[in-house]
Amino acid sequence: MAVYDLFKHWTYKVFAPGTILRRKYTAFRDLLKYDTVCLELIADLEEIAFGSEFADYSRITWLSSRLSTALGKMAASLMAMDPVRYADLPEYHRKMDSCIRMGLDLPQPDVAPPHILPLRECAGKPHLAGGKAANLASSASIPEISVPQAYVVTITGSTFFLDTNALTEQLQKCLRHIALSRPEALADHCRQAQAAVMAAEVPNSLARELTEAAAVLSSGGKLLALRSSAQAEDGKVSFAGQFVSVLDVPADKVLDAFKKVVAGKYSPRAVTYRILNGLADEDIPMAVLVMAMVDARSAGVMYTCDPAAPGEKSCQSAHLSIYAVPGQGRSLVDGCISPHVRRFTRSIQPERLPDGEMQVPSPEDFEVSQRLAALGMRLEFHFGQPQDIEWAVDRQGEITLLQTRPLIREHPDPDEDPGRALAREVLEDQEVLIDGLTRISAGIACGPVYSVEAVFDAKDIPRGSVLLVHNLHPSLVRILDQVAAVVSRTGSRGSHFASVAREFGLPVVVGETVTFDTFASGRRIIVDADRGRILAGCPTSLALGKGFRGRIPDRLEKIMPHISPLSLTDPDSPNFRPDKAKSFHDLVRFMHEKGVAEMFALVDRGGKNLSGAVKLKSELPLSMYILDLGGGFFEHAAGQSEITPNDFKSQLLTFFWRGLSDPGVKWSKRLTHMDWEEFDRVSGGLFIKEAKFLASYVVVSDCYLHGMIRFGYHFSVIDSYCGPRPENNYIRFRFKGGGAAMDQRVLRLEFIFRVLDQFGFSISIKGDLLDARYSRNEEKETLKRLAEIGYIMGFTKLMDMGLTDLSQVDGWVEEFLQNRKQG
Repeated sequence: MAVYDLFKHWTYKVFAPGTILRRKYTAFRDLLKYDTVCLELIADLEEIAFGSEFADYSRITWLSSRLSTALGKMAASLMAMDPVRYADLPEYHRKMDSCIRMGLDLPQPDVAPPHILPLRECAGKPHLAGGKAANLASSASIPEISVPQAYVVTITGSTFFLDTNALTEQLQKCLRHIALSRPEALADHCRQAQAAVMAAEVPNSLARELTEAAAVLSSGGKLLALRSSAQAEDGKVSFAGQFVSVLDVPADKVLDAFKKVVAGKYSPRAVTYRILNGLADEDIPMAVLVMAMVDARSAGVMYTCDPAAPGEKSCQSAHLSIYAVPGQGRSLVDGCISPHVRRFTRSIQPERLPDGEMQVPSPEDFEVSQRLAALGMRLEFHFGQPQDIEWAVDRQGEITLLQTRPLIREHPDPDEDPGRALAREVLEDQEVLIDGLTRISAGIACGPVYSVEAVFDAKDIPRGSVLLVHNLHPSLVRILDQVAAVVSRTGSRGSHFASVAREFGLPVVVGETVTFDTFASGRRIIVDADRGRILAGCPTSLALGKGFRGRIPDRLEKIMPHISPLSLTDPDSPNFRPDKAKSFHDLVRFMHEKGVAEMFALVDRGGKNLSGAVKLKSELPLSMYILDLGGGFFEHAAGQSEITPNDFKSQLLTFFWRGLSDPGVKWSKRLTHMDWEEFDRVSGGLFIKEAKFLASYVVVSDCYLHGMIRFGYHFSVIDSYCGPRPENNYIRFRFKGGGAAMDQRVLRLEFIFRVLDQFGFSISIKGDLLDARYSRNEEKETLKRLAEIGYIMGFTKLMDMGLTDLSQVDGWVEEFLQNRKQG
């Protein structure tokens, strides 16, 4: 804290203690406000970290930044209450914040040239050309493989486009509001992000290079295809069908098509897929493939290792499958139709298997499919693992490779999933409703049926449903985290959504025998995708609605130990210090408890800080002064030198007084209840009993009450905050002293302990000092407890004088609780 601020604090403390009190109260209210903000932000981050919510990584960094800011303001509030004691807090905050920021940091994007490269120069350069282009360029080195002539707008070229238009910050502002539990907001923010990209101008230098490349590729009037090639695409994660391909593009429209591909990175389905894979937007910078269109007679997908049964770890018993449709392959990968299928052995010279034969019109198709199978095995050998391949055959029967990526294997493996074996036993007792369906993605799940005409109805889909759809469109990825299984009329294992479903272990089956009339909405069914069937019911042992679980971002998992765990749990421990804090949560807890402690010690025993307090006039023989910090009294009481209980506006003061003045509390009219011990010590007959320094004091506002209550030879301190937010509400109560012998005072504390324990307080006793806490409860319950405290204080004021053994305490407790129940 600055020397000037420290000097000002001490000046106020000496010359204007009442100002210090008000400043302290204002700082305390700010502290509670930021305490609430911090706890809500920690809860938001915990939801994401523990898999209850899936959100964009930009949201994680934004929430973390807001948390750090709120924590800093909370520390400033506590320092305003005592600038000396908490002077080191900012340093503890800064060190922890530095660790979190380092853990969240992402690599800075590069915009340096080259911005466009010929495809042949992209082999082995996924960091520059993206996964799809790098794989295609590598495949071109195989003599038997033909790939389209193409150029690549590099990752640095696309980043240069975004950077020149200052889009990065604008896109982050859209992404940080995205959480998958709010599909409408997802669609809206994605729409804004895509609109921003489409409205941007391609920089002149990049536009010139791209236009020149398009002119080369379109010679002879050819149309172009522009396809995504993100850095993470076609690697450990496939992004199958999630990005945008723009087909049949004239050369003069290449700039708009380029922007559409870049904008496709921010489509709802692409963003959803990325989030569910635990990736940040920065983890998948985009390159764009620009290639000549193939005039395709047929096209499709080939899996070089298509297991005959789900969960097979080895390809030894698997086969090679070719999925084909006439013309372009979009209808196949979009899941709109069921393709022709031909299967081959996995060998250097593949042989056709008898099942699943293609229904084709011309004899040469067998020869073409055999060549396709041989090329597939050649690609698997080249890349060292099974491949998922997209291909096209032109009018002359020539095969062109459009894409190859590592094949996503079936997940989960039944042998590694004990739940599958248990599920299999449960299914033996269930009625089979439909059999003979095609397994698209293995697994067993159950839930209530929900039918949608289009995936755009996704916002209404109940979580844990079995979804019935017409086809396996790639946009279904948007509901991966909502559904337990998918049943479709059409589609194939060769579709993009099939790849994604297998990647995430979502059970999917296809069969034309399934119609929207087959199952009533809400009926509970079991999807046994392993065996291609649907059964009745949904046993609880199958975990109704278990559905899909996404991946938690690695960076978030690394920083959560600095944010979430709570180790500072005991305010009375000698280790309850900021230097022992291990997380932001620890610092929040420390500052909250110390803020309450500061308010608990708000008024000293002499009431020196209470200039401006007014005397309370009531029927009770009490000497009490009350200071209103705002909202404690009704407006008509302003400026009065005395007030009555009818002037109380504060609910806290009203309920406390209600308990204190309850008819069940007996007051002696002959005694004035003040600080008798202090009176005996200093009076010598020189002080009147109305002296302010002997009285009880209350500081009150609309939502806060602090009282130093002095009855005879004991005193009590009550400190409470109460409002509509339960997390801020608390009561702290301290009771000490008495005029009787120590053993009698201890017996009175035993009575108070037992009663408060029944009312949900946590209590500790040391000697003749009792401390009690009640916190984080609803406003109504907190006010009730405040009234009970008032009643207890009045009821026990002289109790120690008459107590001699525990049996009396037993009787008093029973009688007290019985009377309170009746009251």
